[in-house]
Amino acid sequence: MKKKKMLQLEKREKMMPLHHIDDSVILEAVLAPTGDIGIHCTRYINLIGQKYRAKICLPAMGEILKCLLEEDNVNRIPLFDHVCRLIEEKEIGICSVSQEAKETDIMHIMKKDRRIEPFDRLVYSCACTDKEARALVTIDKNLLNFEIKNIPQHLRKRIGHPQDF
Repeated sequence: MKKKKMLQLEKREKMMPLHHIDDSVILEAVLAPTGDIGIHCTRYINLIGQKYRAKICLPAMGEILKCLLEEDNVNRIPLFDHVCRLIEEKEIGICSVSQEAKETDIMHIMKKDRRIEPFDRLVYSCACTDKEARALVTIDKNLLNFEIKNIPQHLRKRIGHPQDF
């Protein structure tokens, strides 16, 4: 009976929509969980594993690490532990940047919008080249305002704010 139940849970999990998460969502939830935006980020993260599956790409993980290293010594270790626990408990996948993500047309199309940082183009490109992903969740205003209509339909992924989910 346990094996059957386990298979049902795995099947249910596979059916949940997969989102890529920008570093800004995790950082806001960890550094300012009671702030206006932090509340939305925390609520969204609490839905991972219940309603959504999630992944974060290595460049976004590097950005999180960079921000944590900028914290003072007293806060750094507890914050790092919090991020690690969050990723582990919510079973957030970590993915590398594929060659396809680096070379895709998305990178060139997004270059035309000077407000989009190269790092953010790469994060969105990672989400777009992941065939299972349905969206990139971010609080970055430039990404949220980006016109995705120029992205080829077969690569296009929704860009949404945590409160939209």
